[in-house]
Amino acid sequence: YGNVEFTNIIATLDSTATRRLVLACHYDSKKLSNFVGATDSAVPCAVLLDLAISLKKQLNDLKKNKGNPTLQLLFFDGEEAFIDWTSTDSLYGS
Repeated sequence: YGNVEFTNIIATLDSTATRRLVLACHYDSKKLSNFVGATDSAVPCAVLLDLAISLKKQLNDLKKNKGNPTLQLLFFDGEEAFIDWTSTDSLYGS
């Protein structure tokens, strides 16, 4: 498939926290004309972002108390297969 660059995104509320609640999804999608990527990738990303917004007050309270876990969101790239899902054609960046 040639050289393909992937980029995973990590967002951490309090990077000094030693305990983390990690929520993850992938944001890449297949580039096929008949493939609907919105439900495959966009919806899980939107759910994580909406959850973070909904929990803003609670997360800020946790951030003030260093003993509590922080929230970390992971958005993986390179999860999709280029052709068919196999052990050699999948999970490139994730």
